[in-house]
This record gives sequence, C-alpha cells and structure tokens, in this order.
Amino acid sequence: DDSLAPNALGKMFEVLEADKTIALVSCARDLLNADGEIIETKAPFPENRRVRGREVILYNLLSLSNWVGEPSTVMYRRTADQSGFDTELFHAGDLEMWFRVLLAGDYFYINETLATFRRHAEGATSKNLVGLLFALDTIRLGKLYRSILEDFGETEEHYALRVAEVAALHLDHLVRNQGASAEKAIAAARDASKISSRLDDAALAQKMMEAFVELSFISLRYITHSVTELDAAKSRLTAENEFVKRQIDDMRNSTSWRLTAPLRMVMGQIKN
Repeated sequence: DDSLAPNALGKMFEVLEADKTIALVSCARDLLNADGEIIETKAPFPENRRVRGREVILYNLLSLSNWVGEPSTVMYRRTADQSGFDTELFHAGDLEMWFRVLLAGDYFYINETLATFRRHAEGATSKNLVGLLFALDTIRLGKLYRSILEDFGETEEHYALRVAEVAALHLDHLVRNQGASAEKAIAAARDASKISSRLDDAALAQKMMEAFVELSFISLRYITHSVTELDAAKSRLTAENEFVKRQIDDMRNSTSWRLTAPLRMVMGQIKN
C-alpha cells in the first residue's frame, strides 16, 4: 500500500516545470510494516540534490538496489519514455524504466518524506525477494546497461559475481530471520512470476528455467572463486608456518642457543 503527502505531486511537478533538463524526480519515503509502523526512512541524500542521469544508473547498478523509488514516489516526463515497464522483468520493471527515462535527462531528489510504502509479508515485493526473482532481474539489468558499467571499468563477470554475493547474503538473512526454505522460495517464485509476467505458462516456465540456470552457473562460479582464494590463503599460511618452524629449529640447534642454555635456566629460576 502506497500513499502520498497532499503536497507531493505539486512539489515534484514544480521541479519538472522549473528545469526542462530534469527528466525524473523522486523524494524521501517511509517504509512501513504490516502494522503501519515506520521501520525505515529511505533517503539517499541528506539534502535536495541533482544528479546526472547516467550517474544515477551507475550508482544503482553499483549498489544493486533501487534508491530512486517505487512508482508511487516518482514523477517523470512522459516524453522521455512512453514504452512502459519491461515485462521481461519480474521485480525491477520500475527501476529499468527509470533508467530509460534518465538516459534522456537528469534526476532530482527532494529531501522531504512525501510518500509511504507498506511492505506486507505476503506482498509481491516480499515474494520476489524470497523467490530470488530480484537476483534474476539484477543480472538482466547488468546486461541491458552493460555499456555504463564498462565505462566505469567493471567487467560483466565481476558484476555477476557481485549479484551472486548479495543474493546469497540476502537469502541467508531470510533463512535466519524469516524461516525461508527452498520450498518457500519455489512457491514464492511461482506466485510472484504469475503476477509479474504477461507470458503464457510455457514461455514463462522456459524463461524462468533459463534465468535460474544462469543464476546457478554464476553462483557456482562465485563458489569456485571463493574456494580458490581460500586454498591460496591456506597454502600461503602453511608455507609461512613451515618457514617459522624451520627458523625455530635452526635457532634451537645453533651453538649460541646451546651455550646460553644455563643462563636461560638461571634467569627462569630468578623469575620464579
């Protein structure tokens, strides 16, 4: 459930009217739980701020998040893009649309809490998170806006590994705090995909299978990288440990060590 402050539309409209190079405006918003309690205030900046459109796209791809805002918290120029949400995406259709709009202009953030966004445990957003559909969409966003990441210097593989890492950490949080399981993830993915996609059942099943195979491949690659790094660290520590042992053995077998043994014995008795 989303709601706007009475003056929200007016404030955002004023920004667009005052500067024709601004393509999209959003504001701070409160995230509510099912009981209507504020659990988080989403405010990406401490003051009103203008940001170049391509930089907003880059910063969201780097943070792997949507800090621009939900559809109810955003106003944009319809002339910037009229094609609507990408129906190939399950969870991030709004963010991808903001990206397209921002290719045509800049972004302006209003540092006032002008909107609220309620998150229900059974809501579409929660199902997308539990069902890992957000990870599938994040991978696709990286492909769609590959050129922006390349200009920044991030490779496609590095981006994909970051997605796998964040998805794994998020999944661990859901398991620990919300009792998520493989069965619940499958059920959530099925429910959320039916809501989010306009494809028929066969096409949707094919699309999801391919997307999850890709996510599995990326995740296994991430594990390979991690295991390789751990093996390298283990080998390095083992070599260092062996070197220290040899140094100690050499010292104990040295003539000076044997000659000073009586002195060390006396010093030990004095200390005791």
